[in-house]
Amino acid sequence: MIAPYHNSQGAIVRKHVPIKFRYWKKRKGQEDWCVTDEIKQKCWEQMVKLFEFDLHPTDTEIVMKQALRCMGKKWRYFKHELYKKHVLNGTEPDWQKGEHPTQQAYWEAFVSWKKSEEALAISKVNTLNSHRNDNPHRTGSRGYAKKVPEWEKKLQELVQKVLHHRL
Repeated sequence: MIAPYHNSQGAIVRKHVPIKFRYWKKRKGQEDWCVTDEIKQKCWEQMVKLFEFDLHPTDTEIVMKQALRCMGKKWRYFKHELYKKHVLNGTEPDWQKGEHPTQQAYWEAFVSWKKSEEALAISKVNTLNSHRNDNPHRTGSRGYAKKVPEWEKKLQELVQKVLHHRL
């Protein structure tokens, strides 16, 4: 059930959140470039139409915030993929074949921003910061939970080797 839920989040943001926006979260002084609360609310309403949430009323806001946080990540990844696939290559999505038709009106603004001096400077700083990370996250999308059995198996193998070596 997790895959359809997460796939739906990605489809919703690709359809309803314009790529003209630069930021998902509100930023002081950048309000014009942040996804509005109205758009985020529309995304949540689309999720509620697709999935039945059997929640206590006090939990609804927590689930909504988490869903919107995930949608923000999916939206940023979508823009990253558009940049890699099209902007860097000087191409556009195939609008005639229906590739992201709701985004066509925002394409020029997106490309203009991505090629601007400001965006390139931000990208350069982020690249430098990522290269300074001595301990990058490499455990996958599920984090440590997925790796724990693997680590326990390796630990058992080491214990067996030590015990065997002592005998």
